[in-house]
Amino acid sequence: MKKIIIKKTIAVIFLLLFFNLIYIIRANEIYLFIPQIVSLILANLVMSVDISIRPSSSKKNQSNSVISILFFLLLPIMAFLPYFELQNMTFRYITVSLFKVLSVIGVIFVIIGGIILLISRIQLGKYGSSKVVLEDDHKLITNGLYHHIRNPIYLGFLTFFFGYMFSFGGFISILLILTPLFLFFKQRMNIEEKLLISLFEDEYISYVKRTKKLIPLIY
Repeated sequence: MKKIIIKKTIAVIFLLLFFNLIYIIRANEIYLFIPQIVSLILANLVMSVDISIRPSSSKKNQSNSVISILFFLLLPIMAFLPYFELQNMTFRYITVSLFKVLSVIGVIFVIIGGIILLISRIQLGKYGSSKVVLEDDHKLITNGLYHHIRNPIYLGFLTFFFGYMFSFGGFISILLILTPLFLFFKQRMNIEEKLLISLFEDEYISYVKRTKKLIPLIY
């Protein structure tokens, strides 16, 4: 238990430094902009809490580990790109007053996405590892948010990152980052569903028929 706490603490510290790396080196003035610093603080907080409550698994990851590592290595760019767009493009096509409104809306989406992500992780319990695996005593979770959609964790991540970029006026960044992020999650969802069908068979097929994959009532 002590070893796990130490590993998680190191992971959180490393993530915070890595996610803020470019801001610390090249653009520390960001910490003076209220809506953006709120969004950045919330992003750091949500990711830190998610790592802290996320269970670990000794099982072999069934997803592509290389893509997961690449995603992590791109975190500083994902964090900084909306700010770069804000500094160089955003005010060319929207007014300052409109930007302030959009920034607040973005922060709201960050909060909503963070709540969805963390609640989903808690409701999934010990089956909520970052790996795509089946545990020895794996159970199908269909209560809480999982009663309505099968992948609320991914919905939380996408909503969270959408809000973060939107709060910076990073409209192009949304397309550049959320598109590959969605494709990454889609690949993981497909692998997870195949594993769950192989384990739960008709029970999971029935669950699929009465729920949506990612967005309630839509997809």
